[in-house]
Amino acid sequence: MDTPLREARNRLGLRLHEMAEVAGLSMAYLSKLERGLVSSVDLRDARRLARAYDVTLDEVERSLPLPPSGFPVASRRRPKPRRRKRAKKA
Repeated sequence: MDTPLREARNRLGLRLHEMAEVAGLSMAYLSKLERGLVSSVDLRDARRLARAYDVTLDEVERSLPLPPSGFPVASRRRPKPRRRKRAKKA
């Protein structure tokens, strides 16, 4: 059974590596997305997918295993460590 993203790619007549190039994503990541193995997608990647698959952002959201609240923001940056305040000398 094909997933909605894979069906959209097949409608466009593209192979996985071609779609990955069009979307600007790695082939491995795109394959995982099509198979529903990715737990979170950031909005930037979702927009890339929508443009590449020629679908709306809503269709991408329905195609992916996302919580009903919408796209979770998956940060690619590590949070900065908090600096400890030095104890004042008495």
